[in-house]
Amino acid sequence: MISHTMSRRSLWQSRMIVGPLIAFILCLLPCIAPAANAQFTEAPAFLLGVTSPVAVAVGDLNSDGKPDLAISVRTPGANGAADRKNDRVDIFYQKAGTYAPPADTSRPVAYVTGIQIGDFDGDGTNDMAVLSSCSPLHIFVGGERIEKDHATGKDPNFARGGPIACRLNSKGLCDFLCGAVWFKWFGGDNFSRVSGYFHGPRLNDNIASQPADLNMDGVTDVILTPQDRKTIRLYYGPFMVQNVFAQDMSQYVELPTPLPFGRGLAVGDFNGDGRPDIAASSAAGQDPAGRKIFMFYQNAPIGFSSNATPSAVMEGICGWMAVVDVNRDGLDDLLVSDAGRDGIYLFLQKKGKPFAASVNEADQVVKTGGRDVKFVVADINGDGYPDLIVTMADNVKGFLNLGKTVGGR
Repeated sequence: MISHTMSRRSLWQSRMIVGPLIAFILCLLPCIAPAANAQFTEAPAFLLGVTSPVAVAVGDLNSDGKPDLAISVRTPGANGAADRKNDRVDIFYQKAGTYAPPADTSRPVAYVTGIQIGDFDGDGTNDMAVLSSCSPLHIFVGGERIEKDHATGKDPNFARGGPIACRLNSKGLCDFLCGAVWFKWFGGDNFSRVSGYFHGPRLNDNIASQPADLNMDGVTDVILTPQDRKTIRLYYGPFMVQNVFAQDMSQYVELPTPLPFGRGLAVGDFNGDGRPDIAASSAAGQDPAGRKIFMFYQNAPIGFSSNATPSAVMEGICGWMAVVDVNRDGLDDLLVSDAGRDGIYLFLQKKGKPFAASVNEADQVVKTGGRDVKFVVADINGDGYPDLIVTMADNVKGFLNLGKTVGGR
């Protein structure tokens, strides 16, 4: 079985190459000597050319103990626009320590929006979940060599965001959060008859979700984002039924943000007290004054309080975020793909010191060649340190962690 909050992971590409419009090019580039304080290589370790990568996941899909890549690929249509009905997920197995075209296998899924890899049925092999805006959730089981598509079929609830595997109650094998929609999987083609839904307190306006054990009681809670992105909504488990109403919760908290948070949320311990905190990135990417990351710290012993103001603000940056212990010192660090400038910014947490308050305090800027890029974090070379896999408009790049451990608890 999977753990309460499964780590997010990522994957990739195909057998059927559509002419020169989709060129998979692998370039093993020499690593430029990094700056003294760099945590990641300045040059990518690999570069795969691909048309419009939408989602990437990393995980071992052929049970050889090595992380593989999977990516959703869009096929150009007759008029040059993407033919989303012919989307597919292409998978590259790691060979000789790297990834090379063509893809080892491919799975057709129309209108792909997200991918996750994990052992969803508890059999010791990794499975793959793919979210589609057409027929929402597709599960490919590792025990079946990722060959058979187990799909939910059409669903009355519109799923967007995710899929994120977790355990929201003890029924079934695995739960999947896709925005405000909750799918329960019992194995094979067996899903709950109708998906569940996390309803808003006044309107059914929740659009994105993230599971986390916020109060550290061993039960998964869910953080919801409403459509206006002005309030962080905290729904505390357990969730005994799949239709969840805020007004029925024994504990429900709202955290308003000074600006709409258009680049999502991140959960981690940002002040070193052992409790999970929440970071929310503003939506304004071009206006420097609007680039902010709001941090809400839990207050002992009551946790988060409704209508609390941010505990700290990071100025001058906003974008997609990921929380990970980059340098393995036992402290959560923050990676931000800046919405207004080229690069992914790394902020290392320092023991006994406040978290960075400005973009100028970044410990490294990984130049990706684009702004507002999406990325995943996973150990792709087996050294125990998390690496960066970045999706661009027409390629995917991998930046290796240099394996430096500094500071710590």
